[in-house]
Amino acid sequence: MLSLIALNAAACETAWSKANLRKAVVMKIMLGTLIGIYCNVRAVMLFFARTISTNSEDYDHYYELDGSTGTIHHETVKYWPALMKRQFPEWMSEAGIDAEGVEKLNDILIELYTAFNNDMLVLAAIGMRTAFDVASILLGIDEVLTFSQKIDSLTVQGKIGPRDKDRLLSLVAAGNATAHRGWKPTAEELGAMMDALEYFIHESFILPYRKARTDAKIASMDQRVPARPKKAAKKAP
Repeated sequence: MLSLIALNAAACETAWSKANLRKAVVMKIMLGTLIGIYCNVRAVMLFFARTISTNSEDYDHYYELDGSTGTIHHETVKYWPALMKRQFPEWMSEAGIDAEGVEKLNDILIELYTAFNNDMLVLAAIGMRTAFDVASILLGIDEVLTFSQKIDSLTVQGKIGPRDKDRLLSLVAAGNATAHRGWKPTAEELGAMMDALEYFIHESFILPYRKARTDAKIASMDQRVPARPKKAAKKAP
């Protein structure tokens, strides 16, 4: 089954990001076993595809209302590009995070979300460890230290708290197990690891940058706020 679906710009963005294709369909043509979506966005053609596969040995039986038996085959559905499983946090876009001087971290995070959303669980787990490593170096931690030593240094310097330390130790341990012992996290476990990494990046980079930006705006405002006039001196009787 092949479905060619023409969508406008707004529909393309909304439908694919929210996996809500039915509401955005303008035209659908059935043919073959592939579903493709065509988006014409500002004269740029974007194509998406969905494949549905079944195994003749992978099925369940069920009973019809009249008592007869039926068979339903389990379907495996895959999308290309993959549907967004994890959205960027509000402080991140395809250009990177809302902070300055973090280009290396931006590159790693963008690749990390790509791996996550394409079900590359092993690569994503290792990528989280790498993202933490780069972030710690940007925070002034010696790059020759081990992962656990870097976490200890961040704690001693007051850049992270005890609970943050525990989360990061678990994240690094999971990344090490994936890289060196072939361990593969589940999607739920990977989501928890990503939560821990996002908490760390938000508190270490986003909040300080936004506070500094707000402070600069307040300082500029202070220069424009007129001072309170002084009271006139009382005349002697």
